[in-house]
Parts: sequence; structure tokens; C-alpha cells
Amino acid sequence: MINNHQSKSRAYRCGWIDGRYGELGCFTENLRLAECETASERLDYYRGHRAGWELRQSSVAIFPKLRRSGVTAA
Repeated sequence: MINNHQSKSRAYRCGWIDGRYGELGCFTENLRLAECETASERLDYYRGHRAGWELRQSSVAIFPKLRRSGVTAA
């Protein structure tokens, strides 16, 4: 499955990157979310963050299985 976040809004892409690779923290202290000016931008950021976080969680679930089987991740 190919994640097509490149065609999404800037707010979505920022959220996706933060969700996938960023530090875990509270949304009330999230500076990038605070940069969003409109409600639709904040919603796009949240949706992107959620998608990136879900991918992060699926990667965490896969890698321990690979290590136990002796396969290394690239």
C-alpha cells in the first residue's frame, strides 16, 4: 500500500511527518499545530498526524517479529 500523503495539504504533510517521526507529546504543547491558522488546517494536521502515528505503530509491531526470526530490516 502506497501512502499518498504528498498530494495532501501542507498541514496534513506536517502532521504526518510529526506523527511518523516526531517526538511524542501533548497536542496542547505542539508548536506546529499552533501554526495552523484555520480550523480546516488544524483538522488536516490532526488527520496527517494520526496517519503517521498509525504507520509508526505498525512499524513498531513488525520490527520485533523480524528480530526474533533473524531477519534484519533495511
